[in-house]
Amino acid sequence: TSRVEYNDYQARQRINPETGKKYASLSELCDYRARQRSERKKNKDLSRLIKENLKKLNKNQSWLAEQLGVSRQLVNLYAQGRNIPGEENLSKLFAVLGIKRKDRPKSIDDLF
Repeated sequence: TSRVEYNDYQARQRINPETGKKYASLSELCDYRARQRSERKKNKDLSRLIKENLKKLNKNQSWLAEQLGVSRQLVNLYAQGRNIPGEENLSKLFAVLGIKRKDRPKSIDDLF
């Protein structure tokens, strides 16, 4: 079997803590983990920061993605709180959103 099939099999052996049932697929497990990440305080705070600053600048996620040199889908994950940018993209993100250099944290942990 392929690695994808094996990973799917492994996911189907795990129990979903919300339902008490096994996951139906690897994608269901990934969706659950993404929802869990989006509930973390620092993810929520970064999400709010991105949305508020885009609104202040009267810009959208596509514009931000172009400025950062990443896909619109990745910016959407940041804005939903499902993903956190690495240090390099975090620095670019703050610069593009107009967060002053002296106030700019070096990592996501410094921010929150």
